[in-house]
Amino acid sequence: MTTKTNRRTFLETLGAGAAITALHAGGVIPKAKAQTTRPLRIIFFHDVTGLCRYRLNRGMDGDSPFTAGAGWQLAEPFAPLAPWKSRMTAVHGIDVPCNYSDPISPGNAHAHGQTACLTGAHRSAAYAAGAISIDQFIAGQLAASTPRPLSSLELAVVHSTSYQHTDGGTYTAGGRKVPFLSDPTRAWDRVFSMYTPPAPSDPGDPPPVMDDRPQQRRAAIDALVMEQTTRLVSNLDGRASGVTIGRYQEQLRDMYDRQSLSGGGPVTSPGGPATIDVPERGVVADAWSGRGGDVGTWQTTAEWMPKLAAAALHADQTRVVTIRMHQPPGAMFGFSGDWHEDLVHLASKGFPPNATLLRQITDFERIKMEVLANLLTELESRDDGGGTTLLDNTLVIYCGQLGDGWHRNHDYPWHIIGDAQGYFRTNHAVVYPRHRLVDGRADTSRVIARSDANQYNSLARSNNDFWRTIANAMGIGIDSFGLRSVNEGPMTELLA
Repeated sequence: MTTKTNRRTFLETLGAGAAITALHAGGVIPKAKAQTTRPLRIIFFHDVTGLCRYRLNRGMDGDSPFTAGAGWQLAEPFAPLAPWKSRMTAVHGIDVPCNYSDPISPGNAHAHGQTACLTGAHRSAAYAAGAISIDQFIAGQLAASTPRPLSSLELAVVHSTSYQHTDGGTYTAGGRKVPFLSDPTRAWDRVFSMYTPPAPSDPGDPPPVMDDRPQQRRAAIDALVMEQTTRLVSNLDGRASGVTIGRYQEQLRDMYDRQSLSGGGPVTSPGGPATIDVPERGVVADAWSGRGGDVGTWQTTAEWMPKLAAAALHADQTRVVTIRMHQPPGAMFGFSGDWHEDLVHLASKGFPPNATLLRQITDFERIKMEVLANLLTELESRDDGGGTTLLDNTLVIYCGQLGDGWHRNHDYPWHIIGDAQGYFRTNHAVVYPRHRLVDGRADTSRVIARSDANQYNSLARSNNDFWRTIANAMGIGIDSFGLRSVNEGPMTELLA
């Protein structure tokens, strides 16, 4: 039986009483959610490249303008997600206002969003964030109250493994980058090398097939204990003493050992899933070793990273996943030029882009959104007990580091998929108005049209408020996130 640790007691054990006081000073009681015995999970689906602004301004029928209100449509790039429209909330008009007051200029246009889109805070250097990202913040808060084998999992969908995938906008406290895994086999090892599936409910049923890797179990446990300790101590900014760190490591190792010896698997509650489908390592390894070139690498990671993310959540190995999606190879949509300069940039500059560019960017974005569709299909296919699916109990956030393919760091088109067990209203769109920017603040008396050239000197709603609202949905009672001066309050328009 796995025991739960009160979050305050847990942090105070680590010498972090001041941290919890700071986090919840003036804390907000989250909106009540539907009664359920299933844990709420969250996936951040992080798109690196941005989308075509012309297509973002059109509904998915290709003719009507994108609007909020009755009869709303998904914006054109999101058309592959139409089967889940009733579960979605489109949120257009999110800005990153911390960039306007940041005394440190970004290293390039990508660094604007990369360092701030998930942190909502000033940089510590031209290419370095200065604060924790929302995924790691939520992971730390959830792990403090209900420790899991992994506080979070970071996966990458890529077309090439020739470079390091550490620039996903995900950071621990102080802006330290969190690495992403682009090899599905390594991802399987990270999540399941010490996992033993629960015994079958019917003694006559054959046991689940899993790799027999007991010789690696102890090494995996030791590695996980060190990783979890390093990350938590980093997030506490050195507040934990050596004695309490050692005590925490002993408690964490004991939890892993109990899970291993007792059959492992999730902490189940009444009405939990009857079976948990964990892919065999050999199947994953065979798919990866036989992937071929860039197209095969993309297709393999696009298939297996969503599957592994869903399996990790279903087995309760973690409750927070971030998936970083890069660009698909040009061979998949008949493009041979520089995708960055000759496709994404040009397509977002044109209103409209020429016919060839429009066809190519449409195919480019369809391939990307199909990865997200694969993830939603995988979540929806898993029985989570009590008449629910894993998708019913998972909040999926589509976000990214660019407002569009022309490096805009304003007017982000982010989406919420799922209602967080009754917290969010779904099947609607919210478009926040843009206001003239005066001395770093929005002048709400002066509305700026999105077609106006002055849109570059205007402000809509902050990503800080968005992330604060998401944290509240996950049961974390904070009243601000990131740079406090640009927080206005929760996005009540999104709530049920």
